[in-house]
Amino acid sequence: MPSKSASDHRVLVVGVGDDGPAGLSPAILARVAQAQLMVGGHRHLDLFPEVSAERLAIVGSLDEVITQIDRATVHQRVVVL
Repeated sequence: MPSKSASDHRVLVVGVGDDGPAGLSPAILARVAQAQLMVGGHRHLDLFPEVSAERLAIVGSLDEVITQIDRATVHQRVVVL
């Protein structure tokens, strides 16, 4: 069975450091730009104002956030910051 490339996966988890988007590779920035749903804390979501994806802020119950991510992956490319 052929292995999947990173671009085949519907959920990408991106670690964003203190340097923000500047610390990410061009390939990862391109994947973030293609997101249809971005999930993260308000501070992280605010680092990518140019991305037109729907945004889901992580506040409150992580169970609910995980449920929403799971539902979204059926039809959307999801980036979790």
